[in-house]
Amino acid sequence: MAIRPLVLGQEPDGALVEKNLAEDVPQVLDYLEGLAPADGFLFGALSIADVSIACFFRNAGFARFKIDAARWPRTAGLVARVLATDGFQHTKPYEDKLLRTPPAEHRAALADMGAPLTRDTFGTTTLRPGVMSM
Repeated sequence: MAIRPLVLGQEPDGALVEKNLAEDVPQVLDYLEGLAPADGFLFGALSIADVSIACFFRNAGFARFKIDAARWPRTAGLVARVLATDGFQHTKPYEDKLLRTPPAEHRAALADMGAPLTRDTFGTTTLRPGVMSM
């Protein structure tokens, strides 16, 4: 609902989105709810397992998806704790800026913010879909 129309200029697949929200997402959240701790992180200290889950939901949040904390309180809490860590908070200003900047201007916007960029990039100003289908 976000990437196809806003980035790729394509119509979203409403039926696929509805199926995902009605069936697939609740299944995944039910599974995570059984694993997520009430406090802390999955394996005690923050790990790549926590980060990988939080990344997915951070990206979903860009499309205005939120975990129903009443239905999945442990998962919502885990994701909130991970997103509150220094690493995620450090990147948030960059994300916020890029959400308001046309993709062709992303590199310049990051440079203006002082982001650590490489001298050269393989990026282009022409958007193209990645390897995952949407």
